[in-house]
Amino acid sequence: MKGIRTNPKSVTIWIIQGVVIIVLVIVSVLLRRFLRPVHRGFHCNDVTIRYPHRSSSVPYWLMAAVAGPLTIFVFFAGELYHRRRKSVYNVEHYQIAGKKIDSFLVRLVQFFLIFFLGYAMTTCLTSMVKNSTGRLRPHFLEVCQPNVDYRNCNSTAYFYDYECLHSDDTEQLINSRLSFFSGHTSAAFYIATFFIIYMHARVARFEISWMPMFTVFYTALFAVATLVGVTRIVDNKHHSSDVIVGGIVGMAMAVAMLYCHKHLFSINDDLRSSRTKPSTSDIDGSIMSTAKTNLDV
Repeated sequence: MKGIRTNPKSVTIWIIQGVVIIVLVIVSVLLRRFLRPVHRGFHCNDVTIRYPHRSSSVPYWLMAAVAGPLTIFVFFAGELYHRRRKSVYNVEHYQIAGKKIDSFLVRLVQFFLIFFLGYAMTTCLTSMVKNSTGRLRPHFLEVCQPNVDYRNCNSTAYFYDYECLHSDDTEQLINSRLSFFSGHTSAAFYIATFFIIYMHARVARFEISWMPMFTVFYTALFAVATLVGVTRIVDNKHHSSDVIVGGIVGMAMAVAMLYCHKHLFSINDDLRSSRTKPSTSDIDGSIMSTAKTNLDV
């Protein structure tokens, strides 16, 4: 894989990015564990929070088990493709202890860091919004069992000063107030959108004959992400609006991260310029040929 030479850089920036990712993950965990969500009341006739409590059809560990290997496969496949293709593009060179790192490894590390940084930012944002809004989940009343008469009322009375009688599982009670927006959906759509843009920019646009296969791959990714969101509604974990907003946030974060690093996808411009611009030797040869013709005349 050929690249335009630049002065080697230190891997310190990679270390800093790694530290930022770890800090964001820690902040997200601390927000979920120690910060209590905003206390919100409910209307007596609100039927949207009267659904039964169910276990998750797609738990977070299952998403991680699928997304982890898929992330490794997508990035390795994309960068190996360009290594085999011997692409020409602007590549930043890095070094460790004075030894230059292979450009393949450089790009691999860069995309991994970008991906996980965006994922950590999405997770942290989700935790902050969940705690600051405190929206009640569809199964809130079954989990909380508030000490107010809400079962036999048809009025629009608003209950704010209440206590949950079902206090055996404090974590479950806290979780019942974290409906907006869906963390599962935002994560699923972030991963799907990131992979689609990455694969299209790094591989698909150079292999037009493979486009039907990539179209199926893109559709499958979005279908899986959508299915994750649907299960959150079916399992009474989220309202429809929670899932819709979660999907929008996930896609927006993926697009923003890749747009801010669009210089890493500049291979097409470099290839076009290298193929269309005449080299210095060609120009010199043309000048000499013209001069010789004029002398012969």
